[in-house]
Amino acid sequence: MSTEARYSVGIDLGTTHCVMSYVDLANTDDQVILTVLPIPQLTGPGTLEDKAQLPSFTYLAHPAEMGEGEIALPWAAKPDYLVGEIARNLGSKTPIRLVASAKSWLCHAGVDCKQAILPAEAPDDVQRISPFAATKAYLQHLRDAWNHQFPEYPLAQQDVTITVPASFDPAARELTVDAARHVGLGQAVLLEEQKPDIPPPPPPPPPKNLPPPPPSYVPPVDVPVSAPPPVNAIAAVSNTPQPPAPPSPLPVSTAPAAPVRVGAVVNSANCEKPEYPSASRRLEEEGTVSLRFLVGVDGKVIQAEVDKSSGFRRLDEAARAGLAKCQFKPATVDGKPEQAWASMKYTWRLE
Repeated sequence: MSTEARYSVGIDLGTTHCVMSYVDLANTDDQVILTVLPIPQLTGPGTLEDKAQLPSFTYLAHPAEMGEGEIALPWAAKPDYLVGEIARNLGSKTPIRLVASAKSWLCHAGVDCKQAILPAEAPDDVQRISPFAATKAYLQHLRDAWNHQFPEYPLAQQDVTITVPASFDPAARELTVDAARHVGLGQAVLLEEQKPDIPPPPPPPPPKNLPPPPPSYVPPVDVPVSAPPPVNAIAAVSNTPQPPAPPSPLPVSTAPAAPVRVGAVVNSANCEKPEYPSASRRLEEEGTVSLRFLVGVDGKVIQAEVDKSSGFRRLDEAARAGLAKCQFKPATVDGKPEQAWASMKYTWRLE
């Protein structure tokens, strides 16, 4: 710490915002009071406000874009660049004149950071500046804001620490130190943000739908079984009379077996196909009819009925009359023929 320093000042040189805070070293209280410096900046042409943050944006205005006095700051009537809130607001309308993420370009190994390359997408007629010049403009604005509020304690005479992103490589850190030196802050100390400790990932969850573990083996327990006492070969003689023997159980009568029935079955060898009615063929009538036949013991049909119509009366009657001429194998009960009903379906289909 220098002997003249009254304040310890911290500058957070962020990629999107810059913040300035300080501690009064003359404060003898045990409690450290950290104060954030309000940063005067333009928010629009001719509009000046104090903000806790300075957005890290630079706007390269056209010479005829701003009127006289519209870009004046408390410490400069015509600053070299428009930085902060006004730059972000104007750049949202004209992005080809906006410089953003200039500090990220300081880490770009493929470019010369002191060459005028930003905005990268700007046409040839738009002014460009280097990433180094944009960084220097932010530091200069912060320096002038401090000196405007504390004219008796210039920032160049205070303890200054500049915090840079953890992503900065040695070249980017050296460029930042050089930019601070150019604005009179050669005494500044560079502090790199600490990278957060990333905890190791949690172990993966156990796989689902695993089969249950086999049951643990429990050995059988040997249970000792005592042998029954020996029985004497010769029974003791007793004069007590023995009880009479129980009566023999009565014979159980078995129920007669159920008769074995076999239904009537048509003899397809002696059954001619019914003739398709000519009117039904002409009208393209088709369908399936269900029939019932009462078959006698000789296998001949005694009675024929329509159980379910095909939807066409001509087809129903032709099937009933034609199939009634068929010979059946009669139904039987225990092998003896008997009269019984038989069911049949017949489908009429044009070929």
